[in-house]
Amino acid sequence: MKNIDQDSLKENGFQILENLLSLSTITSFQNISNQFKEQPVSIRKNVFGSSEKIRHYFKAIESTLNSRGFNCKMTPYCFYLEKTEKKNWPLQFHQDTNLPSYLNLNAKEIEAWLKNGFWVRVNLDRNDKNTGAIKVIPKSHLNGKNSTFDKKMSVFIDANQGDIVLFKPLLYHGSDRMTKKWERRVFQCFFLEVSNLNLESFSSTELLK
Repeated sequence: MKNIDQDSLKENGFQILENLLSLSTITSFQNISNQFKEQPVSIRKNVFGSSEKIRHYFKAIESTLNSRGFNCKMTPYCFYLEKTEKKNWPLQFHQDTNLPSYLNLNAKEIEAWLKNGFWVRVNLDRNDKNTGAIKVIPKSHLNGKNSTFDKKMSVFIDANQGDIVLFKPLLYHGSDRMTKKWERRVFQCFFLEVSNLNLESFSSTELLK
């Protein structure tokens, strides 16, 4: 297998991996998404607590990434989100600095996760700027938390069904309202680059098993 060039993730803060999932896997993700559509936020932000199948599929993605040059581990933090004609919400530019309490991380571990982590975002539908695609400020993660950024530098990450988008939690990102009738469904799981972590001093190592 060809190794994935990780320079874009490290330098720009994001990367798109095309055609990484089979059609059957995409269909399985879509079927599982139905059970989360009407669930409260607490359920949608803890997907692995309700679906062992989703955990299995992200474990397979972990294996694929590692076979192509990453040294990463999936964490239990996984959520589902969607935009529809009725749920057509905008999302302002922000960084993902608030990790859920169910992870039981201390302050030092949270900082390690933010520094060494990245999102694995599975697109169940084709997205562009008209259908709620994620937009990012390239390289904005390099300046750390609560840094300034220029909205004029934003770019939309167009993605086809089944494409996977990787991006750093400190990368400023957001999305616009959809401007046409569409459905945008996403499963997103937090991964860690374990080669950069001192796991011997990491009290929540069991989270990575």
